[in-house]
Parts: sequence; C-alpha cells; structure tokens
Amino acid sequence: MSPDRPDPDPQTVAAMEARARLRLSVAHELFATVRFEDAVSRVYYGAFHTATLLLYCSGRVFSSHAKLVGAFNKGWFFRGYCR
Repeated sequence: MSPDRPDPDPQTVAAMEARARLRLSVAHELFATVRFEDAVSRVYYGAFHTATLLLYCSGRVFSSHAKLVGAFNKGWFFRGYCR
C-alpha cells in the first residue's frame, strides 16, 4: 500500500475474517434446523462482516452501517466484482 495508507494489521484482518466465518457457520446450523429467518439474518451479517473486511483491506473504515453498505455497493458491487 501507499505511505499514506498503511498495510492492514494482520491480527485485525484475522479477527474480521473469523467474525464473518462464524456468522456463516451459524447460518448453516440454523438452516439445517429449519430456522430460515434466523439463518438469513446470519448470512446477512456474514456478508456485512466480509464487506467490512474488504473495505478495511483497501484502506477504508466506516463509522456507520449505512456508509459501509453504500461504499461497498459503489466500490465493489456496481463495478461488477460481486456478480
């Protein structure tokens, strides 16, 4: 990365990835027990934590859920990286 944007902290990256993976793992368990609404919620937060990780690794951190979702949509989704 550039001098004004330091490399992401490896421990932070690992913790963020673990958080996303945990949500998705719980979603699988909930789905298997036919708790679909709860599973969908966990999938959403797994995706949210993954988006948080991607943006963090590109040097961007957000203080609100709405700003993070907007930045992800603009920077990743609408550019076709997530299709």
